[in-house]
Amino acid sequence: MILHVMTPEKFLSPFIDFVDKHFGRGQHKYVFITSEKYLFGLTPSHGVEFLHTDEDIFTTLAAYMQDARKIILHGLWRDKIDQLLIRESMLLEKSYWVMWGGDFYFPERHSDSRHIVIKNVKGLVTYIPKDIEYVRELYGAQGKHYRCLMYSSNVIHDSEIIIDHAVNGNSKMSFLLGNSASSSNNHFEIIEKISFYSWSNCDFYVPLSYGDLDYASKVISYGERKLGDSFKPITNYMSWDKYRSFLRAIDVGVFNHDRQQAMGVSIHLLGYGKKLYIKKNTAQWFYFLSQGIEVNDFNDFSPEGLNLIERNCNDEIVYAIHSIENLIAQWYEVFND
Repeated sequence: MILHVMTPEKFLSPFIDFVDKHFGRGQHKYVFITSEKYLFGLTPSHGVEFLHTDEDIFTTLAAYMQDARKIILHGLWRDKIDQLLIRESMLLEKSYWVMWGGDFYFPERHSDSRHIVIKNVKGLVTYIPKDIEYVRELYGAQGKHYRCLMYSSNVIHDSEIIIDHAVNGNSKMSFLLGNSASSSNNHFEIIEKISFYSWSNCDFYVPLSYGDLDYASKVISYGERKLGDSFKPITNYMSWDKYRSFLRAIDVGVFNHDRQQAMGVSIHLLGYGKKLYIKKNTAQWFYFLSQGIEVNDFNDFSPEGLNLIERNCNDEIVYAIHSIENLIAQWYEVFND
C-alpha cells in the first residue's frame, strides 16, 4: 500500500483523480488529517478517510504507516504528524515529502520536530531546484530529490494551448494581483505601488476566496480606497476549470511573494502567453529563468512597461516541461523507485 497523508487543499482532489486514472486505486490509500470536510471539490465518492483525534493519529494512522510500503506526505502541516514520525523514526525511511513552500520557508518559524522530519525524510518531491538547495542548507535535508511537477495544477494540457497571443479582446486591460488571502502575497505593497500611477481602462482582480478571511477583509478595504471601482476582489471559490478560463482573460499577473508560491497560476499565465511580474531572486524566478522562460521583475512594474500587443511567447517551453506525460512519468518513479 502507498499511503497518502493530506490536509484540505484545492489541488488534492484533482490529484486523487489523476492517480485513479493513471495508476488505479488498488495500492493507494488517502487519509486527510482533519475532521470530515468535503472542500475544494473533494466528495464522498473520492473514498478518503478523515483522522484528527490523538487516537486517530497515534493509533490508527500509525498502524497504516507501519503497513504502508511508502508514505507520501503532501506538505508538512500538522505537528502531530511530525511527532508521530519522530516517535517511530523507522517510518521516515519510507516517507516521501511533497514540498509546498509554506511548510518549510522561514525555518525559524518551524518547530524542532519539523526540522528533524525534513532532515531525515527519505524523498524530497519537487520540480524547483532552489527549494532543494534551501532545505539542504537550512535543515540539513538528506533525502533523495525526485524531480516532479507534483500536481495537475502545474500541468498545461493540450486542450489549453493558445496559438493566438492577442490581447483578451476586452476594451479594458486585466491584471491579476496575488493568488490568495495570505499575507505572504504582500497585497498592500502591490496596491500602494499601483496607486502611484494613473490607470485608465484597467481592472485589478484579487483572488481572496480562501486563506485568512480577516486579512482578506483588510485587503478589500484598502484596495477599494486606493483603486476605487478598478479593484475587483474575488471572494467566491472557483473550480480549477473555471479558474483556468478566468486566467485566459487576464493580461498581466503581478505577484509580490517573498518565497515560492502561486506556481500553478504562474505556469498557466505563462503558458497562455501572459506577462508575469514576480520578485527577483525568489525560487520561482530562478526556476523560470533556468528553463528559458521569460518573466519580469516586480520592481520594474509600471504602466510604461506594459504593451497591449506584445506577449511573452513562453508557451512552447511551458508545454514541453509542464506536460501530463511528464507528470505521469515522474510520479511513476516516486511510486516505484
